[in-house]
Amino acid sequence: MKAPAFQFYADDFIGGTVCFTAEDVGAYMRLLCFQWGNGALPAKKELVNRIAGCVVSDDVMAKFPQGINPRMEKEREKQRIYREQQSNKGKASAEARRNHGSTAVQPSRQPEVNSPSPSPSPSPSPSPSPSPSPISVPDSDSFKPEIPATGQAPHDAQRKKVLRRENAKMLLDFLNETAGRSFRATDTNLDLIVARLSEPDVTPEGCEGMIERQVALWKGTETEEYLQPSTLFGKQKFGGYYDKRDLPVKLETKGNCL
Repeated sequence: MKAPAFQFYADDFIGGTVCFTAEDVGAYMRLLCFQWGNGALPAKKELVNRIAGCVVSDDVMAKFPQGINPRMEKEREKQRIYREQQSNKGKASAEARRNHGSTAVQPSRQPEVNSPSPSPSPSPSPSPSPSPSPISVPDSDSFKPEIPATGQAPHDAQRKKVLRRENAKMLLDFLNETAGRSFRATDTNLDLIVARLSEPDVTPEGCEGMIERQVALWKGTETEEYLQPSTLFGKQKFGGYYDKRDLPVKLETKGNCL
């Protein structure tokens, strides 16, 4: 899915356009947006002027050698690498779940115990008080750690809990980057995302697709304010957004918050 937004670095933009006129700044922004969606500017200057809405100055055109702004393509590559990394992590997580999905637990290392000192002949204890008995060590093939009633080994449950938390942080970063927001990694925000990742059949890469679609629907509209964790990952609405993550965004549906 094509990324609907790019990172905007305000200080860099101001520094790079400080000598531009207001018309130059507007033309520059329109051409950047066109390149993001189409890959490059058209070769004909008349078409470039039409896209910019004015006669583009030489100062602005200097930002697009061979019809491409290099900084814009660096940002595109950064997003591609990030999405690829997230996808690989999601696939690795799914593979780990498949590998550890069985309730069977691998044998643990046999604990070391001191062998009881040999005695000439066993005899019943004359004292009614209980006394320690020698530890009986099971065969290595039959020794299994205790498994809770849920059928999940304690270390495996903890590992999954940590993994969901890490994925929640990465999804929050992805939301900030895609929507141009700056939500903090607070417990309130992360707990919402973790709760949804705990639901059946919900994956990090699926959540990325959901975020991208909602950004494409809402960004630049009156419903842009709903691009926040409490709306996207709230229990009431999440299922509807997630199930539509692969549907195309139609013009008539833009801005729809339902």
